[in-house]
Amino acid sequence: MRNISSMTGYATGVTASPEGSINVELRSVNHRNLDLQFRSSEEFRSSEPQFRRIIQNRVSRGKIECRIGRTASSANTSDLRVNDEALLTIRKLYEHMNGIIPNLKPISINEILGWPGVLSEKTEISENLVRDTKDLLNITLDKLLIEKNREGDSLAEILLSRIHRISKLIRQIEPLLPNIMKKIEKKLLVKFEDARLNPDQDRLQQELIFYAAKIDLDEEIERLKVHLNEAENILNSGGVCGKKLDFLAQELNRETNTLSAKSIDFDVTKIAIEIKTLIEQFREQIQNIE
Repeated sequence: MRNISSMTGYATGVTASPEGSINVELRSVNHRNLDLQFRSSEEFRSSEPQFRRIIQNRVSRGKIECRIGRTASSANTSDLRVNDEALLTIRKLYEHMNGIIPNLKPISINEILGWPGVLSEKTEISENLVRDTKDLLNITLDKLLIEKNREGDSLAEILLSRIHRISKLIRQIEPLLPNIMKKIEKKLLVKFEDARLNPDQDRLQQELIFYAAKIDLDEEIERLKVHLNEAENILNSGGVCGKKLDFLAQELNRETNTLSAKSIDFDVTKIAIEIKTLIEQFREQIQNIE
């Protein structure tokens, strides 16, 4: 395993606590930076900064949606609070109506409890519940990172295969370069003949040097090799490398565009187009690397 992570993954976790069942859900997708979004129940809102730090310490990039909730134990009634003001309002309203309507039917306890605002869940949670939730978040993060690493390793294999195919195509270009100058020399001689000129060797040599400077592909090929070698080293080293690889993909594309523009040989141009296609595939896959 190269410890390369993709930016997509999904994991859930559930644990039981004295205060009920805690559940955590993590969903990660591609994003240029780290973007954390919480969808927690109200009671966990005050603890979100602690949960945020846990994720930030373990994830570098990606858009992560974190859902945290709790199902209270049926035996745990301490989660409910009675609103005394609401009870007083109901009492005053009942007394007022009873003064107008004699023998008014008494209100049952169920009717009182069902009145809006009489019962509410407490919004603060205990330190033990926060601790248990943080433990569960770390366990769920472990699951998420395992999935992301598994997919990242598969992506690394795909990227390495693209690098090797590009390197192979570059090796096909190199033997063609000497023949390009021979073709130019023949074309120049034909032009001189058509113009009824009889150039001396020095004149021909000057023209060849001029064209050689314009179409020299050695620098582009060498830079392509360097970038490919660097990309391969990064992939084999592992770690957080998505932005580095994206930069190298841009450089590879730039050098290939220059190579294609300078080439006057059909075979070289054809190979350059193949290389550009592979670089585009390479860059598409990189967008999912953390």
